[in-house]
Amino acid sequence: MKKFIAIITMLAPLVLWAQQDGMINQMTMNKVTLNPGYAGYREKPVLMVAHRQQWVGFKGAPHTSVLSFDMPFKKKKELAVGASLIQTKMGPASKTELNAYAAVRVRLSNRSVISWGLTAGARMYQVNLVGLKAYSENLGQQDDALMYNTKGYITPNVGVGCFYYNAKGYFGASLPRLVNANSVSKHKAESQNFISSPGSTLYLIGGTAKKINKKISMTYNGFFMGSFNSPVSVGGYVTCVYDKNYTFGAYYAFAENAGLIFQAQINRDFKIGYTYDLSTNGLIRANYGSHEFSLSYAFKSMLYRVSFPRLF
Repeated sequence: MKKFIAIITMLAPLVLWAQQDGMINQMTMNKVTLNPGYAGYREKPVLMVAHRQQWVGFKGAPHTSVLSFDMPFKKKKELAVGASLIQTKMGPASKTELNAYAAVRVRLSNRSVISWGLTAGARMYQVNLVGLKAYSENLGQQDDALMYNTKGYITPNVGVGCFYYNAKGYFGASLPRLVNANSVSKHKAESQNFISSPGSTLYLIGGTAKKINKKISMTYNGFFMGSFNSPVSVGGYVTCVYDKNYTFGAYYAFAENAGLIFQAQINRDFKIGYTYDLSTNGLIRANYGSHEFSLSYAFKSMLYRVSFPRLF
């Protein structure tokens, strides 16, 4: 029981972009899973897959897989849509999330756009409590609260977001989860506590780019995440973009983790990414860091001409 409580306790302050969600640092490739207003930003259909193995060497550590897609409409360029499938497993608990995104984009000038987005989806929770070996220290008996599994408990979700961008930078604000649905076991009478009571989480992201010369550009990005009765997460990352094809950088989340990020444009369509980070708190003594891999495929542009490079 102590090991199980320890795992749940350490998962409570889990961050990069949300305490209640899996961590994906390669969100620099596609921010649509955080902010629906980002849909269509690249002005072409983009398909991305990513997988994060967190806290290598720590038994029951989280791992997250993401499949996302977004695109603008060809004829009605002010509209964009997207979708994502997210699978997270943490110890005995797993969560599968399916979301759809829609955005209305308002062009403020030839080089600046503000986009309003909406998220609609559902989450399915499963917990294998029966597989845990948890005994009472005083009575030497199995804990009755862990004698029932929860399979396929589904909660709905809606969210909103706003994303502004121009040739020099961007700013986004979103509440991707507005439905506060308490997840309870199907066997509520026997097991009164389950995993999760997801609440609304505010995400603020922003960044700017500076061109050093014809081949090198620097980007500076910051993020803030906060929800009611939970610690806030604050941090940022800096990247160097070389020849529009190679990105190197580093990121830091205050009192949480720090790491390196790399992305490479293999050809006109494919882009790969990798990050490695280490905990900057007490967890550093219990794991060997976290690895993350991503791959994106950009289809042919929906527009004849993109007015400025999409560095974010």
